[in-house]
Amino acid sequence: MTERITGHLNKVQCLADKGFAFIRPPISGRDVFVHISAIKKSGIDPSTLQNGDVMSAEIEFDHDDRGRAVNVRVERAATTTGEGYDPNYFVDRSEKKEMNR
Repeated sequence: MTERITGHLNKVQCLADKGFAFIRPPISGRDVFVHISAIKKSGIDPSTLQNGDVMSAEIEFDHDDRGRAVNVRVERAATTTGEGYDPNYFVDRSEKKEMNR
């Protein structure tokens, strides 16, 4: 079974250097590994991605129960300065208050 997640792209500098990055879900869970081949297969030019881009992807699990992103989409681009992380993008203020208690 696959599940679709949405989160901020993280560690984009690793895409060029090592061929991978991570999608960080907004509230809980671990960062989801995304390989450059999954990004290219989805028709996205990896050189256009920035830290903070909002991405969605399906998570596929391997035999060791490790997740990886497939069918990746850019939902919203970060600002041109690469500082697009907005902790309030996914959570309304009442949910955020509950999380900070």
